[in-house]
Amino acid sequence: MRILIVDDDATLRAIVKSKMANVGNAVIEAGDGASGWRILQSTTIDFALIDLGLPDMDGRTLISRVRNNPATSHLPIVVITGRNDREAIDAAFQIGANYFLTKPINWALFRHQITYVMRMAEAERQAQSAHLAAQAESRLKDTIIGRLNYVLRPMAANIASASVDLASVLDEIAPEDRLKEQVGHIRADALTLEKTLGDMANFATLLTQSIELNQRQLSLTSLLDGVMQSVENEWPSASFQIEPPEYPIGLHCDEQQLTRALSSLLENAFRFSPPDRPVRLSARQLDDGSLCFIVDDEGPGIAPEKLRRLLVPMAVIDQADRMTYDVSGLGLATVKYIAEAHGGKLTVQSAVGRGTTATIHLPAELIAKLEADAHAA
Repeated sequence: MRILIVDDDATLRAIVKSKMANVGNAVIEAGDGASGWRILQSTTIDFALIDLGLPDMDGRTLISRVRNNPATSHLPIVVITGRNDREAIDAAFQIGANYFLTKPINWALFRHQITYVMRMAEAERQAQSAHLAAQAESRLKDTIIGRLNYVLRPMAANIASASVDLASVLDEIAPEDRLKEQVGHIRADALTLEKTLGDMANFATLLTQSIELNQRQLSLTSLLDGVMQSVENEWPSASFQIEPPEYPIGLHCDEQQLTRALSSLLENAFRFSPPDRPVRLSARQLDDGSLCFIVDDEGPGIAPEKLRRLLVPMAVIDQADRMTYDVSGLGLATVKYIAEAHGGKLTVQSAVGRGTTATIHLPAELIAKLEADAHAA
């Protein structure tokens, strides 16, 4: 480790060099602030001891330059000053010193004090390095998923559109039913691919960024109206029912994120339910004041051994005589993340032949504060 000692006392510099060189450190000396700054600009330094009362450039000015230079901004700094110079010590801490030593220095403790500060600095460097590596990995994932989404979603939309045109041509020449069925599968898979890529982009955003909830007060009725509008725009022919509570309820939440979560549950239910079977969304307040959003469908349901895989993105589920890529894996993972960000949880129950029930359970503190206001209104 390279240690820089900046002090106009040659004897003190010699003692520091002797103490620190004995434990394998390279000690570089400077007798004034200007010389110390030139060394910091030209040499990689791991640790610095700086006297506050320096000629040419005082210690506070030197520390300020170190902190304002990106190349040295994280350098660990110990200041050296007179025992009674409390004001100077406070000023040094304000501009970025990490520790201080007072003259006359207690040489019996010196090496232990410096070793402690160096260990803390090394731990901070490692944490910073890990943080930067995680940020780089996050940006890489974002870039890859973003490019896949940019390229593949239009392709999926084009395939779906072409399959519609092909089906129209096949109707005119009256092909075999099996060929029509295969064209239908192509279109269904293209639409599924397009939806999955959208879910990937949304889920990647949640994973690579700390979700920041824009929470505000709103009525539950307003939230459900927004969910209904969102679902009707995407599934205009779907059959679904919304059952609000019997009395007004206020809710403190991120309206956009919670609407996304509820819409995603409804869309998954539509995807796997027979068209003649309605999907239900109900909101119920429990005795403890908490609130549940419940989405029920009468689809084929999921076997117990496969239910545990629901939150694994892109799990493959065997339905009828075709293998169907279950995009609900990504959708449900996003719903789970949004529920937990609100302090709640997502549960899923299903039985083969009896449909599936997904529940978002929000804690009472999001509702209780507003309930009295809602009733009063």
